[in-house]
Amino acid sequence: ILTAEQVKMSFDSVNGRLVNLAVKEGDEVKAGDVVMELDSTDTDLAIEKLEAQIAQLDAQIRSTSGSQDTGDTESLSLPTIAQERASAANMSNDVDSLVQQRQALAVQLKQLQVSKERLTLRAPEDGKVIKVLAKEGEMISQNTPVILLESKRSYYDIYISEKQAQGLSEGDTITGTTVA
Repeated sequence: ILTAEQVKMSFDSVNGRLVNLAVKEGDEVKAGDVVMELDSTDTDLAIEKLEAQIAQLDAQIRSTSGSQDTGDTESLSLPTIAQERASAANMSNDVDSLVQQRQALAVQLKQLQVSKERLTLRAPEDGKVIKVLAKEGEMISQNTPVILLESKRSYYDIYISEKQAQGLSEGDTITGTTVA
């Protein structure tokens, strides 16, 4: 039985200043445990700004949608009716444009939220921290290893001939005996 595969952990597609080192060498971690966090101040501000812009667009959409008048046209003259119809068509185009702007901002917001989540490095599996390669306050580049983790996975290393392997495929269950 072989154990102790080393896993190099790094931040995926983000960089920044390390503000929280939650583990030290020798610590045992479980899959999903927070091990490091980068500063999220800039991302938090960008998220707040986008949320404010989306709220402003929502208000404009409600305001523009609510101002379309479909009231009584009997007291209006023919040229005025034509102007009202043109005005209503323009308002409809304005609402469509605002809705498209809002959708674009919503996509940007989702991207920022994903980036914010990536600022927190979590253990990919159960294991033991062998080496911490970064210190609090340091600038961390994306995809640069910052922690070496010794995994808790165990596996068998089995040697068989090609003839023995002919009937096997991935996912098959095999039985055997080992000398302990």
